[in-house]
Amino acid sequence: MNVHLAVKGFSGLVREQEVLKPFGSLKPFTQLPKRAVRRLSDLERGVAACLMGLDESQENGLGDSAIVLASRYGAMTNTLELLKFINQDEALSPTSFSLSVHNAAVGVASQLTKNHGGHTAIAAGERSLLEGLTECYARIKDGATSIVFMYSDCHLTQEYAEFGDTDKDVQFALLLEEVTIGESGPSHQIEGGSAGALSCLEAISDGVSEIQWKI
Repeated sequence: MNVHLAVKGFSGLVREQEVLKPFGSLKPFTQLPKRAVRRLSDLERGVAACLMGLDESQENGLGDSAIVLASRYGAMTNTLELLKFINQDEALSPTSFSLSVHNAAVGVASQLTKNHGGHTAIAAGERSLLEGLTECYARIKDGATSIVFMYSDCHLTQEYAEFGDTDKDVQFALLLEEVTIGESGPSHQIEGGSAGALSCLEAISDGVSEIQWKI
C-alpha cells in the first residue's frame, strides 16, 4: 500500500570529503550555540543544525511537535571510542557514553529548540528511512496535527567502512502533515537506503511538496 504525507518545511545537508552542501533552512554550524555543541560530533551537530533551522523557518516555530529520528547506525564514532576504551581497560567518558545512545542527537537538538513533544528513535537496517516515515504516518493518523521527521546517517568510520553503502553524510529534517484533499502538489516516491534518503532530500529541494512510499 502506498501512503503519502505533505512536506511543510525542510532543512538538510550532504557532506562528502569534508565539503558540506546545505539544503533548505539549515542553520549554519557557525551559528550553533558554541557551549552546547562543543563536545558534539558531526552527526550531533548536523541534527542540531537541521532541527534548529527548521524551527526558525516556521512562523511560530515547531512548538512541541513530536520528533521521529531514523538512523541506521547512529553515532558510531562515539560507540567506537567507547569500545576502544573498554579494550584498553580505561575508564569510560560519561559524555561519550551519554552521546552514544541512539536518541542522543535528537535529545540534544530538542533541548536547543525547547521542544517538549518527546522523540522516538528508530533503527531498522536498510529500511530505517521508510520505517521512520511510517512511524510519522501512524502518528498523524492517530491524531497528531504535524510531526517532525529527522533522518541522519553519516558514513561509517574506517573500522566499519566495509559494512556501509555510502561515503556521504545525509541528514535532513522535515515538517510533515496530512495531505489536504484538493491541495496535493508535486510528489516523490521514496525508496529505502542511503540512496533513497539522498534522492528524497534532492527532490524536496527541487520543489516536491508531497512524499509517498510503500508500507
